[in-house]
Amino acid sequence: MYGPCRQPARDNFVSWLYSLNIEDDDLWLIINWDFNFYRSAKNRKRPCGNFNDSVIFNNIISHLGLIELPIKGQSYTWSNMQDTSLLEQVDWFFMSVAWTNQYPLTVVLPLARITSDHLPYKIQIDIPKANIFRFENYWFSHPCCIDQICGRKFLKSIFSVTQKQMILPFGI
Repeated sequence: MYGPCRQPARDNFVSWLYSLNIEDDDLWLIINWDFNFYRSAKNRKRPCGNFNDSVIFNNIISHLGLIELPIKGQSYTWSNMQDTSLLEQVDWFFMSVAWTNQYPLTVVLPLARITSDHLPYKIQIDIPKANIFRFENYWFSHPCCIDQICGRKFLKSIFSVTQKQMILPFGI
């Protein structure tokens, strides 16, 4: 997705973006290589900039209910590649609330800049794994259950808690 710099294409882009319909349960990940907007003055290395554009951009983000996906360890995403460099964050990544709930471990990682004036990125989507151990009552009906449980150090404490909290078969 590219945000044009010049009018009237810029106004058309803003109108189109604002009019997107993102439902509460839609899984949206908006990847933008160059929005040509920044959210605040701290997204720009030099002073000044267009405050009105920041207000427009933040209003769009708020209207769509998007959540910014920060870029790990990187303040600026674009450089004018001059001796007196201008650095800005104009590349943005956003996700819907549904995406955040489904994939909470999504991160954007910057890669090494080789030739472009923009950084390349890697989007890493990790799916959380449950680390919950659940002991099932029916396991006690298996003839090797007690031997297997008592023979494992990491399960001994679980077994002793289980014995106190459950009605165990076979008079255990």
